[in-house]
Amino acid sequence: MILRLPGLERYTPNQIFWITYGFGWCRTQTEENLIKQILTDPHSPSVCRVNQVVQDIPAFGKDFGCSVGQNMYPAPEQRCSVWVQE
Repeated sequence: MILRLPGLERYTPNQIFWITYGFGWCRTQTEENLIKQILTDPHSPSVCRVNQVVQDIPAFGKDFGCSVGQNMYPAPEQRCSVWVQE
């Protein structure tokens, strides 16, 4: 039996994992602040720390039922496989 979180019943446990990962980096950022960050901070903006990472992990696209070639599930030859082996 899999227990579901109230209000999140439509998501699988794997999808909840990815959503939680994204929320960990969730930020509201003005364009001015983003530009300042890019110019002064060696770290990538939060949106890149989420989207760029999960695009390179095939399990993300599979867990959300994406088709290969969609923005968040690129073709294998377009992925960076530094952290993931397929």
